[in-house]
This record gives sequence, C-alpha cells and structure tokens, in this order.
Amino acid sequence: MDPEIFAREVSAILRASGWKVEHVEDSLRVYDGRFAEIANLFRALVQMVLSRSTFAEAALSLKVELGERFLLDGQLFAHFEERFAQYRPAVFDRYFTVCPEWSHLAAGWDYWQVSNCGAHEATGIFEQAMKEFESFLTMTPEDCLPSFWADCCEQVTKENIEVIHD
Repeated sequence: MDPEIFAREVSAILRASGWKVEHVEDSLRVYDGRFAEIANLFRALVQMVLSRSTFAEAALSLKVELGERFLLDGQLFAHFEERFAQYRPAVFDRYFTVCPEWSHLAAGWDYWQVSNCGAHEATGIFEQAMKEFESFLTMTPEDCLPSFWADCCEQVTKENIEVIHD
C-alpha cells in the first residue's frame, strides 16, 4: 500500500471527471469549477483497507463522496445567493461572500465548516450561521465598528496629512 501511488490513482480519476486537483501535504484540494473541497488521502487509505477495496474502488468512492459534497455546496450557495441577493453574493476560494452597502470590505462564510457533515447536519449549521450572518449584515457601520476603529480608519485627505520638512 503506497500512499504516493494511491494519490496518483485518485488524482487521475478525479481529473478524468473534469475536476482540477492539487496535491497539498497529505490531502488533495479538488475544484469542480466553482467550489473547492479537501480529500484527506490518509483517511481514504484507511477506509480502503477497512473495506478491503482496491485503489481504483477507493478512488471511485472518494469521487462519489466529493461529488456529494460539491452538490451540497451548490445547494447551500443557492440558498445563500437567494437570501442575500441584494449584497452581490459570490464564491471566493472556500467562502460564500457578500459586499455590504456600507462597507468597502466583503464578508464571508467558510463553507468548509460543513465538509464532513451529513446533509441534515450541514443544513442546520448553515441555517444557524446564516441567521448570525444576517444580523451582521443588518448592522449599521456605527453598530459594527467601535468608535475607536472608526477614528483610526479616518479617510486620508490633504487636510489631515501632516507634512514634515527636513
């Protein structure tokens, strides 16, 4: 049982599905074109041994598991997109992001929080996070940023720049 051969076998099968695959330490980072997921190779090897599967069977099993996670990612993002449509929702790396009107920054939720959860559990975690996310988005800038930070982040203008001559 050679982990490097297994990694190559899995990578080949995943790439044949049209997914981009990066080897990252003991794992594979897999992109389906919109979402990214991590496949833990050691965990997959242990599952292969315990189930007495071949490399090819274990690779196909991992492909199915990743496909289910990508499907869940898509379903969760569809809900996110619908719920926060006015904030220009997008996917960036492993985050669902929005841009609040009052901010020059994007806010995001890490969808990897539910990567190893079943669909029911993932949906519950997602719904709780979205309630918290919604309360954050409905805050005013004054509620969100303490006055100390607001003062520190004052916009630089020619009136408030100090010029020192040598």
